[in-house]
Amino acid sequence: MTRLAARTDARTRNDRILLGSMAIYALVLVGLALCRGVEITPAVVALAAALIAVLALRRRLPFRDWLPLVAVALAYELIRGYRVALAAMVHVAGIVALERDLLGGNLAPAILQSAFHPVHGVDPIAVGATIIYVLHVPLPIAVAGFLWVRRRGVFYDYVGAMVVLSMAAFITYLLLPVAPPWWAAAHGFMPGPDGHPAIAYLQPAAFAGIADSAGLNGAAVFSVAFGNISPDQIASFPSIHAAYPFLAFLVARRVLGRARWIVLAYAVAAWFSIVYLGDHYLVDVIAGIAYAAGSYWTVVRGLPLAETALGSLVARRRSRGAPAGPEPAAP
Repeated sequence: MTRLAARTDARTRNDRILLGSMAIYALVLVGLALCRGVEITPAVVALAAALIAVLALRRRLPFRDWLPLVAVALAYELIRGYRVALAAMVHVAGIVALERDLLGGNLAPAILQSAFHPVHGVDPIAVGATIIYVLHVPLPIAVAGFLWVRRRGVFYDYVGAMVVLSMAAFITYLLLPVAPPWWAAAHGFMPGPDGHPAIAYLQPAAFAGIADSAGLNGAAVFSVAFGNISPDQIASFPSIHAAYPFLAFLVARRVLGRARWIVLAYAVAAWFSIVYLGDHYLVDVIAGIAYAAGSYWTVVRGLPLAETALGSLVARRRSRGAPAGPEPAAP
């Protein structure tokens, strides 16, 4: 197969992945809107229209290879319109109990904060963890850009896996909204021995300190970036902050040689950061890793195996249904 033919096949595969996952996502959104009485705001309509336009014109727009990532970003923003309905069905106690069962009655954020968080003064670990947290957005773009320039075939696999991973996570957020640790602590689900919350939400202060040092209003910037825009109050499980770095590592194994361990080290740092800050449970991280591994396997191994099996089945049926040859003449 020529390189051009391989690229065409990969694009066709990604188109099918994108359209199939978006169709399922749309059914879930419509079902929730009907069952939960979600108010469809003009912003939701505009986002939906933009998403439909991207899907409809994906073969005509420039930078066609990148449009699946644009569609994923628009799909994520659509969750904003469902935040009120999802907040009414958010799960808290169950995920806390699962975390305690996994860790012998403890919570991973509480364990890390008790070990590293200073009682007074600046927390340099929280500052570094916040920087790593913010890199969650540019990381997939940087990885995709590197692959698009250096290894176009791997780029298509990465984008296909990103779509599967992201849409599976978004659908989970809609059907099983889970509150993060900081929200659970603030609402009394994690009382410590002294009656105060067992964990603190370290990201606001760390982010505000970083922004203030850059001459910005840290509190205001944090409120806009993580309050009005992000739907993370219902999007704890699985953690895409854990999933995206691990997916990058799975791809890096194919293209970077020894440097792939740097990507894995970053992934481990990201896992530590999101738990330490109080943004995610250890259970969220494990689920994110599993979603990433499953999505990568689905695109790289699962779909080719399914296509081969389907082709073999069709071939067998055709051979069974083929007309018999002429009977030999009687002697």
